[in-house]
Amino acid sequence: MKKLLILGSIVAFGWVSACALLDQFEITYGSGKHKLHPVKLEVLLPELDSLGVLDNLPGEVPGPSDYGTKPEVTMAHLLGAMRLLGGCCHGAPARQENVEGAIDADATTLTLCDCATERCDWLCPEEVDHGLMLDLSIRAQILSEERAASIRKTLVSISPEAVRQFRLRVLLIEPYETLSDTTGDPLERSVADRITGFSMAVATLAGDREPLLGWEDLQLLASADPQRYDLPRDSPVMESIIGNLLAGEAVWIDLEVALWFPEDVLYDILVAGSGIRVDLQPELVLSVRDIAKTRL
Repeated sequence: MKKLLILGSIVAFGWVSACALLDQFEITYGSGKHKLHPVKLEVLLPELDSLGVLDNLPGEVPGPSDYGTKPEVTMAHLLGAMRLLGGCCHGAPARQENVEGAIDADATTLTLCDCATERCDWLCPEEVDHGLMLDLSIRAQILSEERAASIRKTLVSISPEAVRQFRLRVLLIEPYETLSDTTGDPLERSVADRITGFSMAVATLAGDREPLLGWEDLQLLASADPQRYDLPRDSPVMESIIGNLLAGEAVWIDLEVALWFPEDVLYDILVAGSGIRVDLQPELVLSVRDIAKTRL
């Protein structure tokens, strides 16, 4: 009997010790051994032709057919073209380069909004200098159906609480322009110092939306190492991601990036070869203890 009590104590101690040890560990899916798709691309500013301005203005428009790609065309010309067409916002093809990850090119859009006029100024927050807003929406698959099914096999008998975090490791969000150096070669430079407003939100295809980054975060990214931003655990976006994961379904999100440029800097920023660069890594954190409790 005494031996049984000792054995029972050892087993109980081992159980408590194992749980305490496991509670210290998590599995992170991201850029390491357990991979999720990155979201990395450059979206070029639209040419005047792509706004339809040369097709829809009355009469003949002077200038060559490639006017939209001439180096002297600036963001001020884009704003002027929009005003000639009327309306507050105009969508343009999101011309993408250097894409990494699973980006839905057709569903990724770039919208330009004129919030410098009185009838459209409601598009700009009160705290920013009104001018031109670039609204970039990137549709990205962060988790394939195969990967979701593989994770679900691990999570099949546990609750959604095993999914501790979904976060974005943001390496870079940067508007840039392309100039020419003294030899005529292209030279890129950031124009992040020209904007007066910034926001980024994560949205689901069902329409749920969660603001994630603001103006202060963009300033931090420009002067520090990559930063991680967690989705609130109880947000509808997080619940949707967990629901897709537990169902073994692919997970898609829309990343909504908005940049506000004041009107007085638009003539200083060239269109040709300029755009917005985005580089971030989604990360999914799972509790090892919650997984292991169903196996012990």
